This record gives sequence, structure tokens and C-alpha cells, in this order.
Amino acid sequence: MKLIEKEFPLQEVNPFAEYDMAFQMGSKDLRERLIKLLGSKAKARRPPRINNIMYYPARRPPSAARAVTLASALEYGPDISKEIFLKAIGLENARKLARESGALVTLYMVDPDRELVKKLLGRDPNEITIVDPMAGGGSIPRRPSGWASGQ
Repeated sequence: MKLIEKEFPLQEVNPFAEYDMAFQMGSKDLRERLIKLLGSKAKARRPPRINNIMYYPARRPPSAARAVTLASALEYGPDISKEIFLKAIGLENARKLARESGALVTLYMVDPDRELVKKLLGRDPNEITIVDPMAGGGSIPRRPSGWASGQ
């Protein structure tokens, strides 16, 4: 059984997805949830839009896509706690960036913990094939061509 089928941390991932999709900063409730998750009294600023970083014709929440993709690849087991999973998708890196920048951030703005992901999967993530059920419709963030294994 995959992690996504048994125990996916919706309470933690959803605010990042909501922030990714925000046309404006979002509600006060969203800001408070993000501040709590990031553990930082960071100021709320309009998030950088994924379509400002690269051409992206559809608005998809890349933070949620990262979490769903990893949770779909991981086998469920007692050794993978919610905290470990959140660290793997980059929450600790997001907390660090929020502290350093003084701004709310989202998961796509930071790298996942690649070594932890590799350990949890038991192999290099580059050896895993992900099938895109949307046939390129933008639901699975693609690795930029400049990325090399281990970066």
C-alpha cells in the first residue's frame, strides 16, 4: 500500500497548495495557517507565481504535486511519520527560507531533502518513472533540463 492511500498530510499540504494558487495573498486564515506551518512570523507578500518563473499555461499547485508524487511512490510503513514525509518534501527548507527572508514561502520555492527522499525510496529518484495521467497537461512539474542527478 502506498503512503498516499493510507496517510497523506492534507492539513499541512493544502495551505501551500492554496498559497500556490492565490491570485492575491489569500485570506487571513491562510496566512495564519502558513505562519503556523513555517514557524515564522514572516510577513505576508503576494507569492511568486509559477507562471512568472517559467511558461506554465495551466494553474496547478506545484507544492501539492510534489507531495502527491512522492506519496504515490512511497510504500506506507511505520518508519515514515508525517514529520519525516514533510521534511522530505522540503518543509524544513521552507521554514529556513521563511526565517531568512522574513516572508511567507511555499514548497516550490525550496528544494526537497533529496538525500532523505533517496533513503525513503531505497533508490535514486531518477530511476523511478512517473506516468503523467494528464498526458502533459501540466499536473506533474517537470524537472528542468539543467538539473542533474544529485543536485
